[in-house]
Amino acid sequence: MREQKEKLARHARKLPLEGVVDTSCIVVLDILHQGRGKCSAIRAALAADDPFDALLAIGASHYRERISTLRAGLKDLEADGRVGRKVYEAESGDFVAPSDV
Repeated sequence: MREQKEKLARHARKLPLEGVVDTSCIVVLDILHQGRGKCSAIRAALAADDPFDALLAIGASHYRERISTLRAGLKDLEADGRVGRKVYEAESGDFVAPSDV
């Protein structure tokens, strides 16, 4: 977990992650880990009307199964209340309740 937070903090220097919901940040980490998209594509997806779906669409033609598995896993975690409620705060390098940002 600490390693992922460190990676996210590094990526937040290049990407507009401040205030982005945790589920989308997880997708950003996965995109960069898998090499299925570049920062320019991620920036565009984050600016979309539905950033989560736009992020998942990055690299969909080559990573369909990976994206499907990721979407399902995040949906399960969200249903359990483990994700989907906090946003990224660059100053602390952590996820906080939206009202704290």
